[in-house]
Amino acid sequence: MKSPGSMFAVCVLACCSGGCAHFDQPEESIAVQERSSPLPREVHKDLLIDPDELDEIPLKEWTPTEADKYTLDPAVLCCDMAIPGRWYFTDHRFFGTDMIIAPKDGLYSVRFIAWGCVGELYFERTATFANGVVHLDKPVRDFWSNTYQDLYAVKACEREFLVPACVAKDFDEWIRGGGTTLEDLPWHMLQRIAQTE
Repeated sequence: MKSPGSMFAVCVLACCSGGCAHFDQPEESIAVQERSSPLPREVHKDLLIDPDELDEIPLKEWTPTEADKYTLDPAVLCCDMAIPGRWYFTDHRFFGTDMIIAPKDGLYSVRFIAWGCVGELYFERTATFANGVVHLDKPVRDFWSNTYQDLYAVKACEREFLVPACVAKDFDEWIRGGGTTLEDLPWHMLQRIAQTE
């Protein structure tokens, strides 16, 4: 059984290399599964990686790849979805993404938080929503090294999701493959867990 210290070291290495692996889970990490919202930023102030350095700086030179430009069939988009509210994804172990959207001056304000065993990323964005696509004024990223600026509003398994452009192709393949279960949905799709006016 790995000690909590060794678990942290392995997890840091996994994150910094751009990957995310599942490991034996110590009792101390069970709270991560039960947490309904990200930990306060102050909790991570003593970690080796400064969250401020991970936030905006790597995004300034980001250029979308072909995978990032993949678009979904307009027929599967929910153009009339009310997007204000809270959207969430977690691997139920070490990482998660939390996005809160609210109306603001005819547009939308977006508070994006990615949390994990190496710290947290905070982004404040402004968004538009048209033709089923949420477009952020600047890109965001998470600890899986996903970076994106567009999200697609869809329904799957009778639930509402925002699909980051970088995993849109995976979602499209899920549809074409006759996907019917939540367990088979691609990772990183943000599920609505609360709706606001």
